[in-house]
Amino acid sequence: MSCYRRILLAVVLVTCALGNAHGQESDATSAQDAYKNAVAAGDEYLADEEYESAIKAYAQATKIQGFGQQPAAFIGRGDAYRLDGQLERALSDYNKAFESLGILDAPTQALLQYGRGMVYLDAGQVELAAQDLQAAYDTDSENMDYVFALGKAFALGGRGAQAEELLTGFIQQDDQNAEAYALRGRAFAAQQRFDLSLADLQRAVEIDPTDADTFFTLGIVRYQQQEYRDATEAIAKAIELFEPGTNGMPFTQAYLTKASIHEEYAKSTGDIDLAEEELRAGIATCDALLAQLPENAATAGVRALALFQRGVGQRLLGQFADAVRSLTAAINANPELAEAYFRRGICWFELEENALAIKDFQRAQNIQYDNPRYYLWEGLAEARRGDFYKAVESYNEAVSLSNRYVDAYLNRAHAFMKLGEHEQAIEDFNQCIGLEPTTGLHYFKRGVACALADQHDAAVRSFVNAINFEPNLIDSYEWIAREFDKTGKSDLASEYRARANELRTSGE
Repeated sequence: MSCYRRILLAVVLVTCALGNAHGQESDATSAQDAYKNAVAAGDEYLADEEYESAIKAYAQATKIQGFGQQPAAFIGRGDAYRLDGQLERALSDYNKAFESLGILDAPTQALLQYGRGMVYLDAGQVELAAQDLQAAYDTDSENMDYVFALGKAFALGGRGAQAEELLTGFIQQDDQNAEAYALRGRAFAAQQRFDLSLADLQRAVEIDPTDADTFFTLGIVRYQQQEYRDATEAIAKAIELFEPGTNGMPFTQAYLTKASIHEEYAKSTGDIDLAEEELRAGIATCDALLAQLPENAATAGVRALALFQRGVGQRLLGQFADAVRSLTAAINANPELAEAYFRRGICWFELEENALAIKDFQRAQNIQYDNPRYYLWEGLAEARRGDFYKAVESYNEAVSLSNRYVDAYLNRAHAFMKLGEHEQAIEDFNQCIGLEPTTGLHYFKRGVACALADQHDAAVRSFVNAINFEPNLIDSYEWIAREFDKTGKSDLASEYRARANELRTSGE
């Protein structure tokens, strides 16, 4: 019998002794004995993990007149329900026990808060769990069950330093507990202490090489370290080890995360062949998930995410028609998925179906009005079909949502130049320079706008600064030469034109 159960049984026995000491009548004594025996039977069944029998025994105790509302039976039955996975019923019994707080001593109240905290923890309500488990720990900080449970709640809640301290104390008492290492690894990761995190997660895997969650966490930490190949291998192992519950659902989060990491790896590498390989691996991961998902309302959200992720990979591979098919299926599964409309809009844009692109960008805006990218791409599509006034309106919306959005300022400047509004274009290029002051191309484009506005001195200064930041920007030398020609400085014009030719020749 666990320390936890022994303490609870002791509480009941003390209650019985007190009752006898006060000379209760024989029928009350008999009822008390019946209550004690029912609780003890429940305890025995609980210790043997016979949860159904334990629940019945505790239920008998709750029906005994005069004693049934005492907390011990409710706590015991709450434990049985919790360990049997019946969390709502467990929570109900724990709350009934709390109604008897007036007759609970501190150790018993701590047991009750521990049990309820564990229900909250199993239900994913980490903050509620932490409150109860903290109270239990404050009552008895030497109880390793309380130490571990509170450390787990802190680790899952992202409170890395607090979790680390508690879990380190627990590991000093039990250095063969794989979950403790896995949780401390998570706590170290929350503090950006990745070397220590990886060491703990590897230790957890050594102790228990069958835990899917540990491999998944290991994959996430590897990903944070940009160790993409190791990350996908760890998550693949998590998928392999995962055992679906009663609903039969696969490890959906692992599949989707793995696909995202493949995509991120593809974007980060400069190797075209490797990028294509990773994108195809991501698509295959989505296909593997979709193959396991029945097409019904319960799986619609997950199917939408998998179809969306597959569509993103296809778009990056340049398979725009296939991407449209996947993203359309994602939208059909979840019509509120704004990003799916947005990515499909980009595919339409690449297929030069600008009207369809604009419609999808606007649908995305209707769902998520505060995303500046949706307005930027609407502007690009409007500019593509020659409506620069509407393009400017879209870029205005993007800038209003993000005043540090360089692409929006840049493309609005381009639209202003198409409209002949060079002063406004210059203002937008100045915004770009303010946000990215070392990008020579911004100075070059501002110089072009100044030149078109007949601001020759300003144009030359801008082109010179473009060269200061990007000395090989050949077009800047050419434009400086043109500006010097316009102002009668032919010798300087020849000098810059010669430099442009030298750069052009050396680059051949």
